[in-house]
Amino acid sequence: MKDIDILLKEMETGRMGRREFLGRAAALGITTAAATSLLGKSAYASTPKRGGEVTVATEETSQTETFDPTKMLTGTDANRSHQVYNRLTNLDRNLNAVPNLAEEWEGVNDATEWTFKLRKGVEFHNGKTLTADDVIYSLNEHIKEGSKSPSKTLLASIMDMRADGDNVVKITLDNGNADFPIQLGHDYHTSIVAEGWKDGDPVVGTGPYKLVEFEPALRSVAIRNENYWKPDSAWVDTFISQGISDATARTNGLRTGAVGICAVDARTAGLLDRDPNVTVHSIASGAQFLWVMMCDREPTNDLNVRLALKHCVDRQAMVDNLLQGHGTIGNDFSVNPGIAMYCKEIPQHDFDPDKAKFYWNKTGLSGIEVSTSVEAGDFAVDATVMLQEGAKAAGIDITHVQLRSDCPNQSAYIIIDQTTGERTILWKRPNCLQIVPDQIAPEQILGARVLHIDGHDTAAVEHAARIAHEHGIPVTVDVDTIYRGFDRVLPYVDYLIASTNFPVQWTSQRDPFLALE
Repeated sequence: MKDIDILLKEMETGRMGRREFLGRAAALGITTAAATSLLGKSAYASTPKRGGEVTVATEETSQTETFDPTKMLTGTDANRSHQVYNRLTNLDRNLNAVPNLAEEWEGVNDATEWTFKLRKGVEFHNGKTLTADDVIYSLNEHIKEGSKSPSKTLLASIMDMRADGDNVVKITLDNGNADFPIQLGHDYHTSIVAEGWKDGDPVVGTGPYKLVEFEPALRSVAIRNENYWKPDSAWVDTFISQGISDATARTNGLRTGAVGICAVDARTAGLLDRDPNVTVHSIASGAQFLWVMMCDREPTNDLNVRLALKHCVDRQAMVDNLLQGHGTIGNDFSVNPGIAMYCKEIPQHDFDPDKAKFYWNKTGLSGIEVSTSVEAGDFAVDATVMLQEGAKAAGIDITHVQLRSDCPNQSAYIIIDQTTGERTILWKRPNCLQIVPDQIAPEQILGARVLHIDGHDTAAVEHAARIAHEHGIPVTVDVDTIYRGFDRVLPYVDYLIASTNFPVQWTSQRDPFLALE
């Protein structure tokens, strides 16, 4: 047996991890690309193996992290809930409700009365058997008086819950809801806890992993539940969850092996695709990007305005450029194409500047303002810029306004001496507008032909300039005086645009010409 075959056998039996395999293959003179290809063709690739540990890095971290389903707020909380808890139903890849703790269900009387039959023999991590009373208790925690659960509104339609034996739960709603099982499967807050469980008690669920360590804002460690009712799950022995808010840190962790799995945005996915040590999976979700046009106020209460703007959107260009192909084209309603109820028969509004111009000419408007918020999503601003460009082709002037509700605008006043032409600038810039290094992702820099900076927010400027410099992107700077920390920025600058005072201050040479030399 060849040495590489021995390594593949070790992988197949679970005695060796992927990173160790690649390292040993390199020692045999096999390139990373070739070793990865061999793995893809081996039995290892097609047969899941139990064992090992995985670290999953999530985007959010907070001291408020919790295992109480009524208090969960972040994506990190959601990730952990799937590890230790189950819900009555689950969702398949087409977002249809499928059995989970409930084996089957039925809605009658116009979907106002629901019966859920529970799976028998399911145990909590402490050995307690799941019963209907646990389900009723868990859901009632969200809707009882005084509850502050994020799901209180979602479950507010529940009028009555009662057990019909140990394994049947009957729920009555105040109005018909055919999607009730889908809602229970979609909302991680509806995770089932043991009757009487309170926040602060030892965390016990019916899920695939048992919690053994938890430090809010740092990490959690869970080990496989050997008595889990679903045999084709929980493949790794140890599941570590760690919140890492900085996108660059998450990406670097993925590349170095400190992180096994993390979510990345589409631009970063494009960069990681080139790394032979990283596998990128594009998975459909329920997320969507859209502009909301209010029909109860001017000017978007005019159908012609809405139709004109719809034909200004080059949806395919946005998927290709903003999402790097990791997305699908939606339509002009708030239902994602990945959801079962999406109607493909509704005609799509294609990018058509001529049609856009036709409808716009009926409005009598000269232009329109479109507002976006930085809280609206990673691509909100860039997408609106692309909308502006599409509108230009139709002769429509769109003013793009970016909003932050928690931060006032900066203001500046320029006083000019009419005799000498000397300018005095009075400038006020709120601290909330300061840029920090965490807000600058490498992909924001790598797509540029040149990076132009100034002397403000020097920590962020240094971070951006270093990235550009390391990737051969020219860095220019416009600076009038010495800013604190700017000495760390200057080594990365290729072209300096400066006032006459700057070289004098920098060199302590009074003659500006000598200072420039």
